[in-house]
Amino acid sequence: MPTYLATIQIGRYTEVPHRGASVPVRSLVPAGVGAKELAHGFARRPEMLELFTRMYGPYPFPSYTAVITEDELEIPLESQALSTFGRNHLAEDWEAERLTAHELSHQWFGNAVTLKRWQDIWSHEGFACYSEWLWAEETGRSTLEDEARRHHAALAESPEDLLVADPGPELMFDDRLYKRGALALHALRRRVGDETFFPLIRSWLAQNLGGSVTTEMFEEHAARESGEDLTDLFAAWLHDEEPRTCPISPPLDSPPIGGRGPCSRAADGPARSALRHQDHEPLGRLGLAQVMIREAHLGHRGARPGAEELEHRLLAGPEARPLLGAAVLTCFGRVRRRGRGPSRGRPPRSPRGPPRARRRGARR
Repeated sequence: MPTYLATIQIGRYTEVPHRGASVPVRSLVPAGVGAKELAHGFARRPEMLELFTRMYGPYPFPSYTAVITEDELEIPLESQALSTFGRNHLAEDWEAERLTAHELSHQWFGNAVTLKRWQDIWSHEGFACYSEWLWAEETGRSTLEDEARRHHAALAESPEDLLVADPGPELMFDDRLYKRGALALHALRRRVGDETFFPLIRSWLAQNLGGSVTTEMFEEHAARESGEDLTDLFAAWLHDEEPRTCPISPPLDSPPIGGRGPCSRAADGPARSALRHQDHEPLGRLGLAQVMIREAHLGHRGARPGAEELEHRLLAGPEARPLLGAAVLTCFGRVRRRGRGPSRGRPPRSPRGPPRARRRGARR
């Protein structure tokens, strides 16, 4: 067991079992808390555990326990086969429910398979955040595509000074790392498809159970299991400070789902389109790619409903892949930094020391 996952909880607790899971699931609660207070989120952990078992493989420990302290806590915290929550996390809202799913998923990502270096913290938190989105979709609260779109739009308004694969001690628990890590996983899923993505994740966990891993190990595993060269994908999503275009459009070698890309808002119809193909004919297909990606990046703030039509036309041609790749690099008038070295003008990062306390106010 990794030493940072060890914990001792001492207090006057009452045990409340939760049935329906493949392993024993229970809550240890302070006085005044019972089944009614646990009903919203904590009582649904057997359902969460079964969902994650289907997605990730067998639950890796003999049981799972949530300790709910008498005090309020700013954030919950995972430890091996146990998570600690504050009394405030009994709230009947999505925030408390998603944190319950988040901490449970850490039993697979972080506890069963653990980072070797603190710089690889995204491999814990990105998966845990993605698990929140999977649970939201499972319950019908949202779709994973909507979650990806919403968080990508929020990231577009945030500073671009975070390297997901090497955030440094100041940013290793920054909320952007959680969301960008999850978006990187969704980009991988869209690239290789569900029939490859989930078996790839299950084999990653099975082969490294009880071990320590790095980002490079995950990249190599994903490439080997998918049979694809994924260098460009990981370079863009993990080793570049700038967030990429929202990764919910179909892969470039597939037609848009339903004739339009899900990264765009629904079109109002060709007659009302503000961006018509013929209007941009002089730009050529690379120009169209630039327009399309800029609109996706900005979230259609200007309400330009014709971007779906442009995307469909752009992706229809056999030359779409290299053109779109070029447009990603040029559509904002500059070439984005690629590769794994430090940003130009930024001093090299210092060697890793022990992590500092989580940034106050960060939301998991």
